[in-house]
Parts: sequence; structure tokens; C-alpha cells
Amino acid sequence: LLNYCPVEALVHEAGRITGVHARDAETGRAYEVRARCIVNAAGVWVDELRQQDGEAIGRTVRPMVAPSQGVHAVVD
Repeated sequence: LLNYCPVEALVHEAGRITGVHARDAETGRAYEVRARCIVNAAGVWVDELRQQDGEAIGRTVRPMVAPSQGVHAVVD
């Protein structure tokens, strides 16, 4: 598990994602992390990574997430 380590690019092999290129925001160290299964848990940035995947395989990706604004109110 790497915290504060944004993904900079996806690693593709034979038409599928096999890993990510990431950089530690605290130290600047670059990593290539490979795995059999990649989970996109990027929250509101999920479509940004999906777009990278689509560009790599020549496909247009439609957005899944529509960010919104709101107010959180806590009452007694």
C-alpha cells in the first residue's frame, strides 16, 4: 500500500492494464507497481484514469462520475 502516491500512467500489456506508474508525493520516488488485478478506487478522479486507459487502446470513454457541490450540516 502506498499513500500519497498518485498514479501518473497505466501500464498496458496485450490490451489490458497490468500495473501503474506512480510517484511518491513526499519523496519524489517513482514506482512501477504490477498486479494481476487493478482496482480503480480514485474517487472523483476515476474518469481521469479511465480516460488514460481509453486513449491507450484507442477508445473513447464516457464519464461515469458527475461531481456535485453541497453542504454538510451537523445538528444536535
